[in-house]
Amino acid sequence: MRWHLFKYFVFILLFFIQSYAQTIKDVSNIVGIRENQLIGYGMVVGLPGTGDKSKFTMQSLQNLLRNSYIKIPTSSINSKNIATVMVTATLPAFARQGDKIKINVSSIGDAKSINTGELLLTQLKGVDGKVYALAQGNIVANPNSETTGYIYDGATVENEIQYSLHNEDSITLSLLRNDAKTAATVEQKINAKFNAPLALALDTRTIRVQKPHNQSIISFIAQVQEIELETTLKKKIIIDMARQ
Repeated sequence: MRWHLFKYFVFILLFFIQSYAQTIKDVSNIVGIRENQLIGYGMVVGLPGTGDKSKFTMQSLQNLLRNSYIKIPTSSINSKNIATVMVTATLPAFARQGDKIKINVSSIGDAKSINTGELLLTQLKGVDGKVYALAQGNIVANPNSETTGYIYDGATVENEIQYSLHNEDSITLSLLRNDAKTAATVEQKINAKFNAPLALALDTRTIRVQKPHNQSIISFIAQVQEIELETTLKKKIIIDMARQ
């Protein structure tokens, strides 16, 4: 009688990820200073037969040509080399005129692909209806969906959102996550950093911070944002059972 002996070897591997310190900047935003979303509708041309034939696209092309003083009947337009798209972008806080920002492009018709197409000049507007950037360029399709794509540095900022901090004597921090413990920790760390009761948690997400009289607001914000909250050491355990 043969006995089959099974030996199990259990390997417990501990992987330690380098410790890191979360800062106040990592867990909060400054109220009134934030990114803004932009949106626009445009046309992509130069597609190799992968565009769309929706009536909206045909009408958009006709309007574009009319604005260029070129009159062509819609019935004579029969091309799948164009596509109507939605263009979105994020305008960073303190973005300046002439800055370049990334844009995302998505087909809104029945196009099969917008890869390698060229986005014609497109206005990108904020929720107030004002044009903040102009987008244009060659599209790179996303690997998982050729009806969506992007253009790095595809838009140029034309108008700035004004932020006035010069006369501010305080800032308000808004935590990214509603958490009473974090709010209390932020308050305590700021007061300890400046050795003065400058910070006050107004609720579980909002902390009001008074600026010292002898410091500029920008320098103060920089110091507050770099305050470390906690050091985390992540540990991962892998159990590998080998049978022989």
